[in-house]
Amino acid sequence: MWGVNTHSGLRRYGVALAALAVAVGLRLGVAPFLEGAYPHALTFAAVAIAVWHGGAGPAAMVAVVGYFLGHVLFVGGLPFGSVADLVGSCLYGLSFAAVIGCGAAVRRARDRAEARAQSSREQQRDLERETEVRSASERATHERYERIRNLADGVPALLWASDADGACTFVNREWHAFTGLEREALLGEGWTSAIHPDDRPHVEEMLADAAAHRRDFTVFYRMRHHDGTWRWVIHRGRPLLRRHGELAGYLGSLMDITEEKAAQEALREADRRKDEFIATLAHELRNPLAPIRNAVQILHLENAPESMRENARDMIDRQVRHLARLVDDLLDISRITLGRLLLQTEETNLADVIRSAVEASRPLIDASGHTLSVALPTEPVFVDADPTRLAQVFVNLLNNAAKYTPPGGNISLLAAREGDTIVARVKDTGIGIPPDVLPRVFDTFTRVDHAADPSRAGLGIGLSLARHLVELHGGQIEACSDGPGHGSEFLVRLPVCVGAAGTQASREPAHGWETAEHRALRILVVDDNVDAAESISQLLRVAGHETHVAHDGLQAIEASARLDPDIVILDIGLPSVDGYEVARAIRGRGNGGHPRLIALTGWGQDEDKRLAAEAGFDRHLTKPVDPVLLRKIVEQGDVAAGDGAPAG
Repeated sequence: MWGVNTHSGLRRYGVALAALAVAVGLRLGVAPFLEGAYPHALTFAAVAIAVWHGGAGPAAMVAVVGYFLGHVLFVGGLPFGSVADLVGSCLYGLSFAAVIGCGAAVRRARDRAEARAQSSREQQRDLERETEVRSASERATHERYERIRNLADGVPALLWASDADGACTFVNREWHAFTGLEREALLGEGWTSAIHPDDRPHVEEMLADAAAHRRDFTVFYRMRHHDGTWRWVIHRGRPLLRRHGELAGYLGSLMDITEEKAAQEALREADRRKDEFIATLAHELRNPLAPIRNAVQILHLENAPESMRENARDMIDRQVRHLARLVDDLLDISRITLGRLLLQTEETNLADVIRSAVEASRPLIDASGHTLSVALPTEPVFVDADPTRLAQVFVNLLNNAAKYTPPGGNISLLAAREGDTIVARVKDTGIGIPPDVLPRVFDTFTRVDHAADPSRAGLGIGLSLARHLVELHGGQIEACSDGPGHGSEFLVRLPVCVGAAGTQASREPAHGWETAEHRALRILVVDDNVDAAESISQLLRVAGHETHVAHDGLQAIEASARLDPDIVILDIGLPSVDGYEVARAIRGRGNGGHPRLIALTGWGQDEDKRLAAEAGFDRHLTKPVDPVLLRKIVEQGDVAAGDGAPAG
């Protein structure tokens, strides 16, 4: 700072001396013309210049030095020679002082003006810099806002922001897409107009409680979609807090969860129906076991009359058939679900199929005291169908009508041709179907809440099985009902065979256990279930055959090599060595005969039949097998009868 001030002082005094030198030089130049007159005239000019540029100090120096130089050079001698000189010097001093004072005042005024101008310029520059910074900040803020807004508009969710009072200050584009409302209409409290009226109090309570405690919230409710439907949403929010914990507002999102909600409801319904099915299945399995156990006890009584024993045997037969049908239905549903149910179709007279179904359902219908009327076309109508499976459809429909019709009701089965279609109608005067159940009456495990006889309520698979079987035949099935108490009607539509020959091979009537004479066979029965093996052995022994029993795979291989049987009836799930390995061992023997191998197993899927054929089995039967069918296959060989088809 000292160096700067020194440099500035030298510059000011240097300018003053230069001005004085110029003034003296000019006065010397005009001296010939003025001689001794006006010796100090140009000195005043030098003083004025000195005071303007250097201030009072340099100006005083110029005044004193210039006065003496002027007096010496142009007047002669010093200015103190007489009183007049002293008075003149004083006047000149006062004049120089006035010039210096005025010049100093002007200089100060100039400096103040320059300072004010400089300050104004600096303030202007500061203002311009501040304005530029503010503009840049506003541009950056706007750009950030636009980026955030574009990002928010691209999110497939309803995003929002609110202030500390809960008023909505921002919504993204998805709000308009969802609600159909413009953004301006959604701001403030406008968005709440889309909340379901029944849900709004709960939503407002949840949001107010969250804001009061400054915490996150999650709430589920219904919101009106732009198409007018109510959609379930999940609404989440998180508080924005200032530095000192003061609530600044909330940020959050909404997601449409209608499909997820429906899926959850479907899962819950499926789980409920599964539990109901398991309970019903247990009930259905226990029901036939009680009379079977009672019948067995009757057979153990030595003093029981023959008529009672005969009735007990019939009871066991009926209940075992019921259990077999129950298991078959479950297996059929499984096969259909996996796409493994294959039809063995042929040109079939629908009347024969319906008569077969009526015959099978007649005991249940008669036991309930129902009246059944059947009307069939006068001319044969042929369909391309699997007779057994198609009969199963009408058995299920007739049994369903019998179960859900109070005792003494009326059931009708009417079939008529309509162009290239034949329509069969099964109608009853039963309890009817509620409107809410009707759309899903063909779903698996669906049951009407109250059957006419609760003890006969099924598993809820009969109608589902009927629908799948009809559709496999290229047909359609539908249910109609005017509601509870007004009965039900089921319509089955099937395409008619065009140009059918009109003939069908008559089916061989079912044989009883007593048959014509036959060649006695040596039969080996293999099953780890001792009762199952012994009962089959005894039945075949009564029919005149020589039977032997084994209970595991190793015994079966040894017995087969020792006995050289004509037929081996073999279970698959055996201990030590399974039935497939036993079959391969028997087929791989180098000596002895080649017995017919019949698989008798609880495994009845198509894959199981394929594995049996690969292992060398000739036939594949699924437990429980009809004893009459088993005897036919044993004695007559190739008998095509449902599950007794050749393996593979």
